[in-house]
Amino acid sequence: MHYRGSHSGLGKPSPFLFKAVECDMVEEAVWKRVRKVKLLPENNRRLRFLSSEECQQLIGVCNHYLKPIVITALNTGMRKSEILGLQWEKNIDLRHGFILLDITKNGERREIPINQTLRTTLTRLRNASFLKFLKSGAADIDEFLKPAGKRAA
Repeated sequence: MHYRGSHSGLGKPSPFLFKAVECDMVEEAVWKRVRKVKLLPENNRRLRFLSSEECQQLIGVCNHYLKPIVITALNTGMRKSEILGLQWEKNIDLRHGFILLDITKNGERREIPINQTLRTTLTRLRNASFLKFLKSGAADIDEFLKPAGKRAA
């Protein structure tokens, strides 16, 4: 009983059908039945992955505040909120090689494997006292990234 989106695309009432009704070429009862059909929502999102070169370029332009966040995202597929909420003792198990997410957007628990690139990045972070990213406790990323945001503006 819903009509969503434009007339362009497959699975939707054609503008020609509407015009045919206006010109009395198709009975209005047919048009009413067609309009009652509940259509699925249109999904125009494109799925695209970065190439290895694009990943390296992206990492290359990141400042030292943002680089570990981007590397984590590229190597895990984690959402921003998941990455920024990581805590060393609660979520990261370098010994067994996984990140544990108890609460995700879907409400499901996830275990994400840590590859060698991410392991190297996380080990450096753990040993770098000047980085606040992934500190014990929740990261205050907005405060942490302010200098980077000012440079980008």
